[in-house]
Amino acid sequence: MIMKKTNKILIVYFIVLAYTLLVSSCADEFLDKRKDKSQIVPETLDDVQLLLDNNVQNFGSTPGLPTIAADEFFTDQAVLSNLEIYERNSYTWAKDFYEGTIFNLDWTNPFQQIFYANTVLDILSEIKESSKESSTRGLNLQGAALFHRSYAFYNLAQLFAENYLPSFNDQAPGIPLKLTGNIHEPLTRASLKDTYARIISDLKLADNLLPSEVENLTRPSKVSAKALLARIYLSISDYHNALKYAQQAMPTLSLLDYSEIDTTNTIKNLFPAALPKENPEIAFYSVSTGYYFPVYNSRVMVDSLFYEDYEKGDLRKIIFFRKLANSKYVVFRGSYSSIHTSEYFSGLALDELLLIQAECLARTGKGKQAIQVLNSLRRARFSKGEYEDLQWQSDQETLSLVLQERRKELFARGLRLGDLKRLNREDQFKKTLIRNLDGKELVLEPDDPRYIFPIPSDEIQRHGFVQNNR
Repeated sequence: MIMKKTNKILIVYFIVLAYTLLVSSCADEFLDKRKDKSQIVPETLDDVQLLLDNNVQNFGSTPGLPTIAADEFFTDQAVLSNLEIYERNSYTWAKDFYEGTIFNLDWTNPFQQIFYANTVLDILSEIKESSKESSTRGLNLQGAALFHRSYAFYNLAQLFAENYLPSFNDQAPGIPLKLTGNIHEPLTRASLKDTYARIISDLKLADNLLPSEVENLTRPSKVSAKALLARIYLSISDYHNALKYAQQAMPTLSLLDYSEIDTTNTIKNLFPAALPKENPEIAFYSVSTGYYFPVYNSRVMVDSLFYEDYEKGDLRKIIFFRKLANSKYVVFRGSYSSIHTSEYFSGLALDELLLIQAECLARTGKGKQAIQVLNSLRRARFSKGEYEDLQWQSDQETLSLVLQERRKELFARGLRLGDLKRLNREDQFKKTLIRNLDGKELVLEPDDPRYIFPIPSDEIQRHGFVQNNR
């Protein structure tokens, strides 16, 4: 029986309440927390859709600590002193990350998403569709739940495990793969090989189940499943599959021409509203967790040398950044989240897919094609009449150009730390990170274990997980 609208509202209320209670009790035992399913579990396909659409409390957010730990922003000790422990220690790469605390929102939120995705999958297995139309819709919803769970698994693996390189570190610890809503399910850390095998297999199944088009970019589609597969395959250096899925995801998307954006406003974000489907580059909309650092603080700056590296006529220098009045400092304003200034866009978009395509071509002996792809992106980023195409010199030089462009284009997308981790395996792209705080130099070497975040201590005690070295 279809539930009345009032009951649907109550369901959403209980979902929000459950989440609020979770966040307000940081030390709660989340992974095996007992939940009253009679309150929060939907009973029809309409209710399942409501649950999946709740992107404020459930889906639609990705970890924010990688942006703090990477080399895109800098600040001073005065700002750090007012931050939460996990923000401050992400920025300083502290060995004692938790300092006796047990909470890490970037661990809790993805498992929140996994819980709801598993709840949807469990309920869908019990719903009997009465028609072909409802059966198709049920499969679409199953695909959406699998997409969200895979996205959460991948984000956890990027933070809490080392970079995966197949056949090199297959048996290294991955993440706990919670696959059902059963709170009594025993949990262990899967190997990296099994972690990525599950993520990829579920995404491929989601690709088969999802619709080609969606009403709102917070809902996953075949395009977003392929785009996420491209991102994941690039992260594990599978360039053949990364190229394949990037090319398959691109046809329905189109580039914004930055020369058509009004740049006269020197303060606000200049991009069109992302939702429901206003930005033609976006395949899937998500935002990183809005920590105080960096989005709420005007004293969190962009490296001036990086800022000056944007060429003459490159509109990203104007649209992404602004110089503070009477100051040499530069702050970021150019997220695709548009008006949602407290959150940075971390979703899937055409510019990233083009850069994946270009990198894979350059790495597989097709540098001349890679240059063409790179030029197609850059032409849409420069003032009219001020752009000259890049010319191919060598595949290695082309690869360097692609990686430089990737850093410029995907600034503050939450991807930089993952890029550093994978590129640190290659001698020519290794980078030592250095911060200066009140005359003290902090250094993060390319092979430093502090690239991997520690699992909250209460989860270690409860489940007996192997802790990451710090």
